This record gives sequence, C-alpha cells and structure tokens, in this order.
Amino acid sequence: MRRFTLGIIVLLVVAFVYFLTNFLVEGMRYYDYSLPLDALIPFVPFFVVFYMSYYGLLVLPLFVVKDIGSYVYGLAVLLLLSAFIFLFFPGDIPSTSFVITGLSTSMLHFIYTVDTLRHNVFPSMHVSLSFFHALLFHKWYVYLWVVLIALSTVLVKQHFVLDIYSGLVMGAIAYIVYQRYSE
Repeated sequence: MRRFTLGIIVLLVVAFVYFLTNFLVEGMRYYDYSLPLDALIPFVPFFVVFYMSYYGLLVLPLFVVKDIGSYVYGLAVLLLLSAFIFLFFPGDIPSTSFVITGLSTSMLHFIYTVDTLRHNVFPSMHVSLSFFHALLFHKWYVYLWVVLIALSTVLVKQHFVLDIYSGLVMGAIAYIVYQRYSE
C-alpha cells in the first residue's frame, strides 16, 4: 500500500511541476527547438497509445525498485533540472489540426484539451522519465517501450526531435544520481 501511495504522489508531483512551469512561462519569449528534420516527420495519431502508456511506465518502478530513497533523489534531480530549463528556456510547439475520426484522434483531442499551453517541450519529460525508469529496470523490452514512447512524442506532434535527445540526457543524469545514492 505504501508503494501505491508513493506512485500516486509521483504522478501528482510530476503533473504539478509540469503544469506549474507551463503556467508560469505563459506569455514569455519562447525558444524554437525545431529542426528541419521535424518537418519531415509525419503525424501518426495511432502512436498516442504509446504516448499515453508513459503514465504506466512512470509508476511501475515503484513496485520493483529496492532503494526508494535513492529513486526519490534521482527523480527530484530530474524534476528540478527540468523545471529550471522549462522556466528559463521555455519552448513552444504549435497545435496540430486534425479531425476526430476514431479512438486515437479522440485520445489526442483529450491531450490537446488538457495540455493547452505546451511550453515544456525541451527536454521531453516523457522521454527523460521513461529512460530513467528503463535504466532502473535494465530489460530489453522496457528499452523498446522507451523507444516507442520517444517516437510517439514526435509522431503525435507533442515534441521535437531535439526534445528526445535532451530527455535521454536528463534520464541518464537522474540514473547517475540514483546510483550515487543507492546502497
């Protein structure tokens, strides 16, 4: 029960950091993190399934990580660094227009409705947190899951390619902190 509660707390803290920093930078000057490659990437609504699966991966480690204290240190560093970047180097990604034609586009519509500001693009928290958790699991299928989540961030037009790379770096930093403090 204690780990389930911690999982709920992790979800709430991640959401709080994300939405608070998004709100605080509204109306500021935004950085353009897009690359020419981003214009070549198609919009593939089906990948919203992998995009949303991130939330499952976000809480899963809490049930297998032995050293919760070290996990919290790693997570805190990741969230603090992300918040700093979000506040001082906010990005912006335009909304993609689409017609709701089924479950995938309905899910995307929901995401676009909830996440209206969309300034916290660099680094991608989907990628950073997923990669941090994959490093904790260290199983090939979890790394594959992270690859699908990372691809989904650009295929559903929530992030740019550069956001993926910066997210991988942030996830690695969090894991290094975790290792440093683990028993």
